[in-house]
Amino acid sequence: MWKRSDRMRSCVANSRGAALFVVLVYVQIMLIVILHVLMFLGQLRPVSRNEQERMRLHYIAEAGVYFTAERMLREPDDYTWREYHIEDVTIGVLVEPRGKDDVWIQVSANAMSLYSTRLWAVMNRPTGKITEWSEFRLSN
Repeated sequence: MWKRSDRMRSCVANSRGAALFVVLVYVQIMLIVILHVLMFLGQLRPVSRNEQERMRLHYIAEAGVYFTAERMLREPDDYTWREYHIEDVTIGVLVEPRGKDDVWIQVSANAMSLYSTRLWAVMNRPTGKITEWSEFRLSN
């Protein structure tokens, strides 16, 4: 028959093996969680950089709309198609008549970073007021 001390020794030996197994499982789970958090945090920087580039293009295109509207008020020439360059951005401006007094101004801004933004506005030519505004954000 088994003695009481032999039974205690086998229980202690079994519980140590089970404890080791539980610790290894928890360590693996924590390692997986930490790696996923690090991967997520690593994606935040490129997303932020991309949004910053999109917003930069948006504001450059918006400046192109206002610049064209101001030039049209000062110099009433034919503005069917113009192209400007600001930093690494190419701005294409298309102006078409819309009705008796209104003109439609479309500005597309394309950067070397493969992003592009397109804005359009309707301007009342005699007053210079922009009556409609819309935008499309495109990324290639």
